[in-house]
Amino acid sequence: MSFYIIATPGHTTSPPNKITIENNESLTDFCGLKDVKITSTDRLEFGVKINNNAYNPSLNDISGGMCKP
Repeated sequence: MSFYIIATPGHTTSPPNKITIENNESLTDFCGLKDVKITSTDRLEFGVKINNNAYNPSLNDISGGMCKP
């Protein structure tokens, strides 16, 4: 089971710029992330990796209410 939030190295006050949720064979409910606002700026690219779980929605799926099968 893996869930990572990685902040920009050397910037302790920066928001995280990568979320990885993977290898959770029984994970099907991402509704807890539905209201999370994810933004990016010109200097910060935000990456999200959701794979190898029982359900693997995109961020658009999650924010659109399709947070579980």
